[in-house]
Amino acid sequence: MTEHDKARKWRERAVGSREKLAQQTGYSVESIYWYERGINPPRGRKRKQEPIAEWVWQRYKLCCAGLAHQLEGKKFNW
Repeated sequence: MTEHDKARKWRERAVGSREKLAQQTGYSVESIYWYERGINPPRGRKRKQEPIAEWVWQRYKLCCAGLAHQLEGKKFNW
């Protein structure tokens, strides 16, 4: 299972909709959509779809981990 498949499955299981995850994390619904596809959105003249960089995945995963921690009933605090 790919990283983006895991992200989608986790979201469906833990949170439900992309809209709800967006409200809880501050990411846009569109960003979450592209994470779950595993590619960067095409921009400008370059319509080449490139995979999401590892450091971007790391940041998104940390955000989701913090939310998962809160959903389990424990308060997340830096």
